Amino acid sequence: MTPQGLASETWSPPPPDSALTLPGILDFQLTHSPDHVAYVYEDADGTLVRILYRQFIGTVYKACAAILRDVEFFQKTQDGKAVVAVFANTDSLTYSMLVTAIMRAGFTPFCISPRSAAPSLANLLRQTKPVAIYVAGEAAKQELARTWELLESTDSRIRVFTPPTFDELQDLDAVEQGALPQVKTESGDATALILHSSGSTSIFTKPVYISHTLLLNGYALRPWTGAEDYCGKTISFHATPNFHGIGVFAYTWPFTSGITIAVFNPEIQLPAAPETALAAIRSTNSDIVLATPMYIEASFPVNHLLRLTLHRTFVGAALNKRVGDLLVKNKVPLCSYYGSMETGILVPFFQSHGVDWEYITLSPGLDYTLVPEEEGGLFSLVFFPTDRFAPCWTNLTLDERAGCHLSDLFEAHPDPDKAKAGLIRLHGRKDDQINLSTGAKMNPVPTELQIMRHHDVEYAVVFGVGKPSPGVLIQLKSGLVPSAELMDGIWVTISELNQSSPTHFRISRSLVLLSDPGRPFSLSSKGVPRRRVVYQDYEKDIEAAY
Repeated sequence: MTPQGLASETWSPPPPDSALTLPGILDFQLTHSPDHVAYVYEDADGTLVRILYRQFIGTVYKACAAILRDVEFFQKTQDGKAVVAVFANTDSLTYSMLVTAIMRAGFTPFCISPRSAAPSLANLLRQTKPVAIYVAGEAAKQELARTWELLESTDSRIRVFTPPTFDELQDLDAVEQGALPQVKTESGDATALILHSSGSTSIFTKPVYISHTLLLNGYALRPWTGAEDYCGKTISFHATPNFHGIGVFAYTWPFTSGITIAVFNPEIQLPAAPETALAAIRSTNSDIVLATPMYIEASFPVNHLLRLTLHRTFVGAALNKRVGDLLVKNKVPLCSYYGSMETGILVPFFQSHGVDWEYITLSPGLDYTLVPEEEGGLFSLVFFPTDRFAPCWTNLTLDERAGCHLSDLFEAHPDPDKAKAGLIRLHGRKDDQINLSTGAKMNPVPTELQIMRHHDVEYAVVFGVGKPSPGVLIQLKSGLVPSAELMDGIWVTISELNQSSPTHFRISRSLVLLSDPGRPFSLSSKGVPRRRVVYQDYEKDIEAAY
């Protein structure tokens, strides 16, 4: 663990090993670090707006008072805390303020992706039973209206509110800490907030209950696992969605580690254009860029990224290798993030491995074991709970110990010395593996990513379970009309891919199918096709192709 804020004159670390929950940490920081910068963004006139702790936490208190007025008439749920949902596409400051205020008010926030479709949203609301839901954004409001048609009358009694924005609350009178409910002492096992699975590998998304222990040790305090003091550093969040996983949790970093988060001007419509994001990253003088692989590949031209050589770019392991290699060649320290919503971040904070940027090492102190697959040198990981590590659930018992078995498959570094040092690379998910009738197991994701690099392809889903060879379903970009010329161009990309693929994984032209515009791919909250649902929707088409 690396202490944070040792040289800071404006920031104080929370008491070590205290029983403080996140709301308690905010109260602590308002007293001890009021003049530290929590957030920064570029205003319309080009000036930098710095949001100090006292302004942000003071605004959280105002939002908290408003939420208490909205929801105070509801009875507590059986576990003592009512659930309040957030289904909103808002600016980053408003979103983080709203979620924090719900928690500070004594309720459990439930962050729902604004990309959720009505059937998934209805399923989530049935399971979590929120007493209220804050909705923002026209698309979210329309989807919620469709959701009510799928719910029983008792479920549709959920009260709907429009959340106040961060800017709107600035003109209201201050709310003193003493006017709010006292932060209650809760056990580490108690639920702090609720997220939901992306739905990539199942028909419906599922709620994921995040405990206080997981929120703090798995996410909020992760900067302490890095090799340096990050207090005062600026991390760009311009290429990270607010509502899911790391996009929710990282907004805790200012208060636990003194990090400043760079966000968009609240007036900018999200999602922003790549050029807008790039300008914001530069103008806020960000030291680190936190971005999803898809955003880097699709939104940032590589020549623009090369100008960010003073920044570290923190990405997922699925980044296109050509892009990643080019970044590292141009001296961008590239870091691969790995973790899961159920376990928290499982790697040291911003650890770069140079040319081995695709590889990770797991954090010291984790209690885990490798579970080898039957073939191919692959293995999965089982993590065992400890005093400081508390996954959301356990699903496997090994040697009479309950553990959390993740579905991801890994491979060790081919260099024995680096493998001994713990370098491993994500291969794919067990759920994604395609078992051909020949007995071969294919990881479809690299093939799909390569095909999606073609400028006419929006999405690609490889199929072939139980078949002798794989095929691919392609959804064209909006507005394109299928033609022989267009298909010839896509086939060139697939042919080049075939040349570097094992013969049993090559795709024949007869198994290249186009999606029906009337049946667009069902997407997860991460914006990627939901494989199982796509297979079901196109089952007859796939069978006919063989």
